[in-house]
Formats: sequence, C-alpha cells, structure tokens
Amino acid sequence: DSSESAMMVDTLGAKLSAHGTVFIDSCFAGINGVAEFFSKRLMDKWVMGGVVELQSYIQVAATPFSGTAGPSRVVSELAWDQVLDPSKGLKLEGERPEPAFVKGLVIEHKEGRFNKLDADTSYYKLGERIIAWHGGINRGSVTQWLYPSSNGEALTIGCKVKVLKSFRAFRMETSGAKGMEALSVFPQLLPVDLEGTVTYLHTVGNAPTSGDALINYELPRIFEEVDVTGGAGQTLGVLVTLTSDFSNLHVTCPASLKSECQP
Repeated sequence: DSSESAMMVDTLGAKLSAHGTVFIDSCFAGINGVAEFFSKRLMDKWVMGGVVELQSYIQVAATPFSGTAGPSRVVSELAWDQVLDPSKGLKLEGERPEPAFVKGLVIEHKEGRFNKLDADTSYYKLGERIIAWHGGINRGSVTQWLYPSSNGEALTIGCKVKVLKSFRAFRMETSGAKGMEALSVFPQLLPVDLEGTVTYLHTVGNAPTSGDALINYELPRIFEEVDVTGGAGQTLGVLVTLTSDFSNLHVTCPASLKSECQP
C-alpha cells in the first residue's frame, strides 16, 4: 500500500540525521522507482541504489563532503561488467533471452617505457554500479564523491583544475587514411601547474561507469609565450582523465555549481 510505504519512509526520515544517507539494498533500486520514491519524501537525504543486479561487493566509504554539496558517505559497488552489442538484439537460450556483448580494446601505459602502449582485448570492464538521488533528482554515479580532488572538491562540469602532481591523460581522436578511419589514443604526460576546465563526466546514463572526466587542458605557459604549437592548436584539447588521478588535481568550482545539490 502506497500510504503505508510513505508512512514508513517518513518515519525513517524523522530518525535520520540531517543530510543522512540511505542505501536501498535491492537490485535495480536506483532506476526502478524505489530510490526516486524515497528521495522525493526525504528531500535533504542522499538515497543510493543500483542500476543493475548487484553482486554483494558492497563497500561504504567516507567522503570529505558535509552532506549538502555531496554525501558524507558513499555506498559503492565496483565490479566487472560487459558492454552490450546493440546490433545483435537478444537470442533465446534456455528459459530466458540472453544479450550479446562486444569485445573491447584494453590499453595500458607501461611506466618507464616512453609513450609505450600495450593493447589487449577483453569482454569486461570495471564499472561503478551505484547512483545517488538527492532532492528527488537523479544525481548520477557515486564516483563523483568517491574520487574527490586533492583539496576535497567534487569534479563538476565547469570547474577549473590545476595539476599538482604530474600524470598521464589521454587524447582520443580518429586517425588513418581517408576511408580507413580508426580510433587513436595519445597519452600525454601533464606537467605541474597545467590548468584546464572540466567539460564532461562519465557519471550519467544509469549504467555501470568509470566516472572518468573529460578535461580541456590549456597549453603549458612556454607555448603561449612563444606562440608556437606546430599546428597542434590553442589548447591541448579535451583529454580523458582517470578517476585515479583526480587526487592529483586542485579544483576550483563556482559557488553556483557547489549549491546545485541543494533541494
């Protein structure tokens, strides 16, 4: 009964601390309406649920956030997932239909080997399976608060970043002769003090995701001073920045972005 459910959630809300967190330990709770129902009745609480069938790899992590601009703790399930092949639909095997999956190219940068990339293929990737609701709104993957910057900020579209410790980010473009275009990956070692702007985060889509960021990095100062880039452009372009390197960034966000999570 919906009225009994509402009463139960309201009672829970009265007993929770201000800006508390709720995890709904039920598969698909993040997308089947359950988390949304809780969030719309617990407007100042953070409600978390899965986007797929969970596999009991649940972990709880504290964050540097107070519960306003981000949850003070995050429930996470980082697990292996596969990527659907949308062209093949479903095939009937046994009692229920089964999807087909695509094999991807896994690229690793080997430390100590100048610009050396080793590639292999795999059907599997790592993805975060939990999303968060707040104020009745789907806020996306919990990776946003699980991987803060060095100064305890969540990377948000429009925020400015500054490199504190050198790391590699990746430029992804097409390459090859006309009619034979292919995806190319260029690793770039970013120097300290390099600045940029966050343009996108892999936190949307209600699917297991990495949480990586796309950041448009400016040119190092020496290139701006001599105005020579060899035809490479006015910036380094948009680079994939891994969540593991968010801690190497100092992030400055406009006040308007910090207050977006207020219900």
